[in-house]
Amino acid sequence: MTALLAPILQEFFTAHLVTQRAVSAATIRAYRDTWKLFLAFLSERENVPAHKLETNHVDATEVIAFLDYPEDDRG
Repeated sequence: MTALLAPILQEFFTAHLVTQRAVSAATIRAYRDTWKLFLAFLSERENVPAHKLETNHVDATEVIAFLDYPEDDRG
């Protein structure tokens, strides 16, 4: 089953991080910035607008490629 990533991420940020985990604002910003980079990376690779990315677009291959991306492509 596939689902849009956007509502899942919204729930993660608003309910899980803020309410359940009570993390700091700095931690939320770090998560936000990382997800922003990952979604832009994934959007380009999949040729799908970021707001239309689905859970099936995320797999181990994509995550590993993203982890290599800052080192290889961004310097």
